[in-house]
Amino acid sequence: MERITLSKKQKKLLTEIAEGIYNSCSDDDRADIYVLMELDLVHGTKVIGGNVIAIRLTDHGLAYMRLNPKLKNPTIWQDKKHIINTVISLIAMIVSIIALVKK
Repeated sequence: MERITLSKKQKKLLTEIAEGIYNSCSDDDRADIYVLMELDLVHGTKVIGGNVIAIRLTDHGLAYMRLNPKLKNPTIWQDKKHIINTVISLIAMIVSIIALVKK
């Protein structure tokens, strides 16, 4: 699953929607709800005036909540682990090639 960075307010809204305690989209929440809809975490029906009603988790949102129940944002260390592993593998390959050539 792709790494998604959410603001504190978006995390709060997503948690409320998942628990079924979020009632209606207010003007303050509208932009954050649109972001969650764009990320395909929630689905809702847009009505005249820009508000969103009948907000619910999508299958993608449900999977995201199960894989990341604390809604932690991705860290730079997650990328660094892969970069370090790649560099170590490349060094090992170069050393192997040099050992073969010296024979």
